[in-house]
Amino acid sequence: MFSRGLIEADDFLNLTKEAQCLYIHLNLNADDEGILNNVATVLRISDCGDEAFDELIQTGYILPVVGNVFAIKHWNINNSLSDKRKKKSTIVEVKRYLDLEDGIYKPKVRMI
Repeated sequence: MFSRGLIEADDFLNLTKEAQCLYIHLNLNADDEGILNNVATVLRISDCGDEAFDELIQTGYILPVVGNVFAIKHWNINNSLSDKRKKKSTIVEVKRYLDLEDGIYKPKVRMI
């Protein structure tokens, strides 16, 4: 599912077409909690370049979490499944790096 409010907003439509396409492919290939550890595969499948992925990070649509793991910021706005249908992420350790506020993933402040 995709939120029309999100993908029809000026901010999204101002992205390059390649970044828009990649965003859709990343959403289709994320796990049921919006976590990705297969970005290189999605880049190959979608025939999109690293520049499009960098654009999504720079504009805040994709959040780097740790290592090669990323989160889709608006996942819970785009996807609202009942708990009976939702499969929990198998990459559970990554959740300690993310907060969920009003359906939006945000990186936790890291204390060094």
